[in-house]
Amino acid sequence: MEITIRKENKSFLKEVPYYEEWHGMAGKTLVSERLFALCHEGSVEEVGLKPTYRIGANYAHYPIEEGKGISYETSIREAGFDPELKMNSFLVIQREFRNWHNQETVDEMTIILVTEEDTEEEEE
Repeated sequence: MEITIRKENKSFLKEVPYYEEWHGMAGKTLVSERLFALCHEGSVEEVGLKPTYRIGANYAHYPIEEGKGISYETSIREAGFDPELKMNSFLVIQREFRNWHNQETVDEMTIILVTEEDTEEEEE
């Protein structure tokens, strides 16, 4: 598994998470995201997400489910957190797994720390 860690500022929270589940005789795909609030008092709470999603299979007559999601920011507000609070940070865990016959397997996790800090790299 390849793991990447990066920082983002809170403008990242305007994006919409994505979920995909697809399977067939030749393999499967699973793309998912989880969001955690890192609260100022030291607690960590998972925030339920409503991602844009696509679920299906390569089998005849298998129904395909698709839907539009809401942003991380909206999910945070619906859970009772204020994404503008400087004392809260958020952790997003994105997972992508693809294992299809005759294709290179993808097994990646991206851990994103979302804080108030500016994430622009200093120029050398």
